[in-house]
Amino acid sequence: MTPEGLRLLTPRAKSDQGGGSGAELGIPRGMKVKTCPVRAVEAWLQASSCRYGPVFRKIDRWGNLETSALHPYALPRILARRLTFLAAPPAPSQALVVQ
Repeated sequence: MTPEGLRLLTPRAKSDQGGGSGAELGIPRGMKVKTCPVRAVEAWLQASSCRYGPVFRKIDRWGNLETSALHPYALPRILARRLTFLAAPPAPSQALVVQ
């Protein structure tokens, strides 16, 4: 975290050209508190007491936070389910895909 936003480092990236150094992504703070992605991550880190390891971790059916990371395919499924709750299912051309 920085005052300007969030810096993410992925250990491996599709765009990595053989160096194995991963990729870095900068996410700026949003203009509005309720829609700021950086504040959302800060709130999640505080609520989950995450100090190290995977940021996005499994939550079992009883609501217990696990130490293992979410499966790579979990995020698109979670987002699709949330869109359904909003009565806005994604169109086939807008399918969420993990690359």
